[in-house]
Amino acid sequence: MCEQPEPIPMPEKNSSIFQKLDSDQRRKLDHAIIDRDPPTLKAVYEKFQLAELEVSRAAFYRYARRRRSLIATRDFAELALPEEAEEQIPDMMPSLIAHRLLDALADESTSPRTITSLVNAWRTTVQIRNNRDIHRQRLTTEKDRKHNREMKELNELLRQYTKVVREEQHNRATQHGESQT
Repeated sequence: MCEQPEPIPMPEKNSSIFQKLDSDQRRKLDHAIIDRDPPTLKAVYEKFQLAELEVSRAAFYRYARRRRSLIATRDFAELALPEEAEEQIPDMMPSLIAHRLLDALADESTSPRTITSLVNAWRTTVQIRNNRDIHRQRLTTEKDRKHNREMKELNELLRQYTKVVREEQHNRATQHGESQT
């Protein structure tokens, strides 16, 4: 079994699992769910004899889904936060919040206030990402224009230089031709 960091605390503690299992049992259950040891949720339910503890399958499956979702979110955040995180966060936040919103929508105990907050957060992150992309496009366009102006100026200088070099070569050739006569 791979070493897992301490599980993330649950935002809601109204599950019967919190009432029926002590913190040590929950920690072991969390590790089994997260590590997929045993591989199926049904097997985890049976291994921990949750039916005998009067934990319903539905309560267990909701709990397990939330645990895996929280861990997946944490893992996603850890992968997304290397040095280039500042660039990646605006791209990933809408997906991350959308994932949380879908989980909340699937849970009948989620309050309308939570749904509204998640929808607003998702909309805000999408707007921020779009505004950043528009700003980047404008900067790129402005940089391209500046680069084009600089290239035109460079080409004009090169053309003038070429003209001067040709005139100088012509003058030398003319002077060289006169000196031979």
